[in-house]
Amino acid sequence: MLPRHKLEAALEHGEYKNAWATTASPADFAVSGPFTLEEYTPGQRTTLKRNEHYWKKDTAGNQLPYLDKIVIEAVDNPNTGLLKFQQGDSTFSTTFARLITRRSKTSPARGRA
Repeated sequence: MLPRHKLEAALEHGEYKNAWATTASPADFAVSGPFTLEEYTPGQRTTLKRNEHYWKKDTAGNQLPYLDKIVIEAVDNPNTGLLKFQQGDSTFSTTFARLITRRSKTSPARGRA
């Protein structure tokens, strides 16, 4: 299912394939999840912001999601990613996650936090 209000004009003008290209404005994307695209810089960064229209609430009635923003930085070098995590410049590193998984497979005691 595609949003007609976002894509119909592009389809009619033969520009459908470019409607949601990496150069498209984040405001052009239709979303129904907890976050919307705020900024995308290919090979550098993706910024997601809280979707104020997201329908879900927690058991206490608080609007979800709790986070206002998520910034995902593209880091090509695994050592740089791990270093950024260790220095507190990031809160997650796929390199770190793979390292923990690898250690827990080879030595269960070392893989525990």
